[in-house]
Amino acid sequence: MDMTCRTIFEVEGHTICRYDMLHLLRGGRLKDEIIEALVASLRTWLKLPINAHVERKYAIVTSYFSIWLLTASNLDERNVYKNYIKKHIDEGKDVLIIPICHADHWHVLEVNLGQKKCRHYSSADHEAWARDVLTIQLFLDRMIVAWLVVWLSDIVGANIDVIFADYKYDCGIHAYFFIKAILEGREVMDIEVLHRESHMLRAGLAAQIICEGREWKKLRLKLDSDDPEYLLYFGGSDAPMIEWKY
Repeated sequence: MDMTCRTIFEVEGHTICRYDMLHLLRGGRLKDEIIEALVASLRTWLKLPINAHVERKYAIVTSYFSIWLLTASNLDERNVYKNYIKKHIDEGKDVLIIPICHADHWHVLEVNLGQKKCRHYSSADHEAWARDVLTIQLFLDRMIVAWLVVWLSDIVGANIDVIFADYKYDCGIHAYFFIKAILEGREVMDIEVLHRESHMLRAGLAAQIICEGREWKKLRLKLDSDDPEYLLYFGGSDAPMIEWKY
């Protein structure tokens, strides 16, 4: 197998390989599947017993919901609602977090069902993506009986003219950090700060994926032949030994 294609991390059927990590570290464009994998990792985080109090309140909708709703023709709206939204309503979730992937841009819509309010998070100009938000609002109006969204024009972060080559591929990473901040109950960081620290964010995220991926691979015995753990456990007498010093 090509070394660059070896899996680093897998969650909900989505995988991140070494080639994807290269793009993450050097600032290249990330595939939409990679962003969905990052979002899926947050859904997995929600299911941990320690986060039960958070999981009772929030639901992260898969990005396939927005893709279907915003791009499909002859859409069966009730089927889309049943597949992507209804289960969260039935479970009594208070807040739906909807990652939006459309026209090569990632942004996030937070829908507070109890307060009947929406909040839009985007690292690019809000007006350019307001149509996506309105389409989702109108869909929810039609599908959820006796529920009317009262939308507050909450635009989180500054409107950024994303013209710099170093930053123009970061919207998916921003979407991941928007969702993470919402779940953790933190104020979402200023977008300008995100841009200034773009390389640090990418490096930190890469380190997180590698660490979580190593644990995932060890638990499932899916170590690659060049992983240190593989060499230690299966490398024979020539394998390097780990010496602990206190």
